[in-house]
Amino acid sequence: MKNFLIACIILVALASCEKAIDITPPTILIGQTSLTVSDSIKLRVEEYANIDGKRVSADYFHWFIEDTDGAVVADDFDDAAEVYWVPQQAGYYIVKVKIGYNNNKSITALKEVNVYESVVSLQAQMAGHWVGTGTRWYDLGKWGIDLYIDNNGHYYGTADFYSFDPNCERGVFHTERLDYCTNWTLDSCGVPGEVGCARLIITETSNNQGSGHALTGSILFNNGELVNTDCNEIWKILNLRVSHDPDSLCFEFNYLPEGNNYDWIMKFELVRSMAK
Repeated sequence: MKNFLIACIILVALASCEKAIDITPPTILIGQTSLTVSDSIKLRVEEYANIDGKRVSADYFHWFIEDTDGAVVADDFDDAAEVYWVPQQAGYYIVKVKIGYNNNKSITALKEVNVYESVVSLQAQMAGHWVGTGTRWYDLGKWGIDLYIDNNGHYYGTADFYSFDPNCERGVFHTERLDYCTNWTLDSCGVPGEVGCARLIITETSNNQGSGHALTGSILFNNGELVNTDCNEIWKILNLRVSHDPDSLCFEFNYLPEGNNYDWIMKFELVRSMAK
């Protein structure tokens, strides 16, 4: 019993000699004020801990990013006070870092951030194979759209619909030609093909939506012989947005130059095709 009491006294003495660590609440700093998708964003934490005024170094830094539902979207970061994060989608996020000290102490800092779409990110997310519908403003006529867009915005595809002109058949995805062919393709009416200069170009973003212009092709003929293909800015792209649950692409076309009385001429609602 005497030995047991001595052992207890020794343990109490050792515990009383252990000095408490004083941890200052850490602060997360973001490397830039405007955060956009695909940027390399610097995250840094300022932290300080001491025992009796003597600086104590952190044992580890565990960084992770959560969405608004609390799901972890990124945690593959270096064990360091400064790391870099490349967000893949726009939205609100919570940046967190757990800092460990003295083998058994830790503190977690957090910071809410908002990541926005950029011209580059929207242009990149447009790339792919899209299917869906196109709607014409004046009669709400519907097209079945099958559209391919590459990383540079070059596009080609088809627009199937109920044509008022029996001579107009399935053609590539362009605008109406001046002879009133009504299936919205400059080189349709029996002239299928791909116009290499056709592009969808995003030039501005606002509230995570893009705007820009479409270079649409024209095919010129002389006595039935192909003369040349050319592209002009006929359409302004409006309200372009990309969603990811499911993957969808929506945008509108209006006439260029601006100053007409229409909010939109064509509206497109597309989803990413799973077809190989």
